[in-house]
Amino acid sequence: MIEATIRKPPDPGGRPEHPRAGVYTARADRFRQAIDNEEKRYAWISHLRLVVFLAAAGAFVSGFLALENPPLAVALSGLGVLVLGGFVVLVVFHNRINERLERAKKLRWLNETA
Repeated sequence: MIEATIRKPPDPGGRPEHPRAGVYTARADRFRQAIDNEEKRYAWISHLRLVVFLAAAGAFVSGFLALENPPLAVALSGLGVLVLGGFVVLVVFHNRINERLERAKKLRWLNETA
């Protein structure tokens, strides 16, 4: 007759703490703080993007409405182009912040589960 021994998995509560657990906890806390900082920066850039876009739209509309005065219309349209360029720079910067935020979230998760 064949006998089989069934072993129960070890109790996770009774498992001794890993010697580097403090390092992982400190890293997770550091990444948690980085997430908070990046989320604040992300929100701030979101609002700034909206303001810059509205300023560019206002400059273009003002330039269109000032067609009777060609130098003013050109100046306002040029201003709109410059402000729109600033908007594009903010979009790129916003994307980089989002990438850093996602990286910090992944690293926090990794250190919390380690």
